Amino acid sequence: MHFIQMLYTTMPMSYDLDIWSINPLGDTANALFSDNDFIEKEDHYCLSSKNWQIIVSQSQRIEIEDVPEEIVPIVPGVSYLTTLNLEPLTAPKSAISKVKKIARDLSKSINGIALDKQTDEILGKSNSKIKLLPAEDKRFDILSIKWWITNEFF
Repeated sequence: MHFIQMLYTTMPMSYDLDIWSINPLGDTANALFSDNDFIEKEDHYCLSSKNWQIIVSQSQRIEIEDVPEEIVPIVPGVSYLTTLNLEPLTAPKSAISKVKKIARDLSKSINGIALDKQTDEILGKSNSKIKLLPAEDKRFDILSIKWWITNEFF
């Protein structure tokens, strides 16, 4: 593997957030994005600055088995995933704060929560941050097998 390929596959290129929600963006997005100078594209919304940009995808309908186990109890009835990307990853802290605020505002308006994929924090409906805990491991450590052999067939 070449260094450039390895660099591309192992290093994130953007600051990513997921919004797991009950409702899709729909008309809510238009009201929120018009206040923030977003430009509506065919399949996403874009807010550009000289050195960075925020991309907000359209909400995608998801199946419950595609939702992480940690999210299901927090957002019962979750049906949509909306992704936000801040590019590049080296964007200033002010841009990171802005994308987190947008994610928090969107999650409130579409009945969901925002997950910061870099820190595993859930940006809740208030300004509080909740650390996402890994799902409980349901594996077991010991397996006992007993064999019973009778001489009836020999």
